[in-house]
Amino acid sequence: MGEERLKNKMRIPMLKSFVCGCSIRTGSLVIGWFHLVSSLFAVLASTCFGVVMIPRLGLNETRENLKEYIEQFWNQTEYPNATIPDTTLDQEVDAIILIVKSLWLIVIVFAYINFAANVSLLVGIYKRMRMCHIPWLILAAKNVIFALISLIIWFLYIPVLLFGRYSHPVNLVNEFYVVVGYTFFMILNSTVWIYTFLTVFTHYRELSYHQSHVSNNFQKL
Repeated sequence: MGEERLKNKMRIPMLKSFVCGCSIRTGSLVIGWFHLVSSLFAVLASTCFGVVMIPRLGLNETRENLKEYIEQFWNQTEYPNATIPDTTLDQEVDAIILIVKSLWLIVIVFAYINFAANVSLLVGIYKRMRMCHIPWLILAAKNVIFALISLIIWFLYIPVLLFGRYSHPVNLVNEFYVVVGYTFFMILNSTVWIYTFLTVFTHYRELSYHQSHVSNNFQKL
């Protein structure tokens, strides 16, 4: 009995309906199509950036512009009016280009993965194939965990931001409004991700129950 109660407490809660009394299936479709459109924009944007901007990183004009920015940055911080060797500038430029290309590669890979997961979710909803929900649920669970961790870190950072050694009494009111606005945004973001995850997970469980119920009735026949 104790183990059963513990399992019941640890189970992910299920929703009875979506927003405005809509069915869970309708809510899952709304979520799936919304994320599909947003992921499609991410795919197009990252692809266009790769086609247009990545080749330009190797041009001499781009490298010279980056060298100028690096020299300006160094002159304003650690080494004012210092002459930076060309070899050092070339190394800095190569490092920046490598970082930009690596970040672009990570972004475009995740964009295509999200797009594929959203397509899989919609196929699973329309075809009533619960296994097609799993890729989307995995990514959504990752986003929920990341949102909650970010929210916890932000709450821990608020006292430092408002009352730390670098805070200024004159800017305290402005910083307070910024903290309130950003806190509201992060709480809303976490809530939306949790709610969307629970909606799709509930639909996944409904399909599991329906398929097992049909299978049991078929075996009885």
